[in-house]
Amino acid sequence: MNQEKIILESGFKPEFHGFRFINTFKFPAPLKSIANLFNKTSNKVYGLCGGMCFAALDYFYANIPIPQQKQILENFSGLHRYLWSRQIATFAWLRVPIRIISWMLSSDKKVSVLTAEKELPKLLQNMKQKKPVVLALVREKGFHSPTHNHQVIATSCIYEQRSGNVTINIYDPNHSSLDQNHRITLNVSQPSIGIKIQQSTNEPLRGFFLIPYKHHKPI
Repeated sequence: MNQEKIILESGFKPEFHGFRFINTFKFPAPLKSIANLFNKTSNKVYGLCGGMCFAALDYFYANIPIPQQKQILENFSGLHRYLWSRQIATFAWLRVPIRIISWMLSSDKKVSVLTAEKELPKLLQNMKQKKPVVLALVREKGFHSPTHNHQVIATSCIYEQRSGNVTINIYDPNHSSLDQNHRITLNVSQPSIGIKIQQSTNEPLRGFFLIPYKHHKPI
């Protein structure tokens, strides 16, 4: 890692390896009354961003074309159940949700240092091995709205060692694979005073950590 600029590619291409439908699912009628307790908007929807990320990697590593449908028409269809099972797998026996909450309750300085000094080196190491990685994006601060945090796949990375600038290209399940030109940028030259982390979609972002992935045979 002596080069001034390091360019790392995983081989995961969102336009080929991502889902065409977006991360928006409607509650079935029997569950809408329960959803009303937690969601006061008229459009009762939920997301499976982690499940979509794990499933996309399942197809990628199996070298099997990902389903090309633009929406899931039925709740509890085969693909829908599969995404739910992979969503649950991202929890890693609740270790990931607990870690997300821990980061939400941490100071901006701590989140910045952890992202720059602990998580970014692991991301770079995976990228050197041409491995795409799932990232938990911590958006929220304080003990509220944990579902506003997000999961994406890091697909490639550019690290400018002299300036500390980092660009991470991502697959974001909140957007169709046909609409993917999304990235995370940060500067890790002085993490103790901040990392200037931003997502190209302009959503709030405090930091990220890697979520461990284990391959599962896709449906």
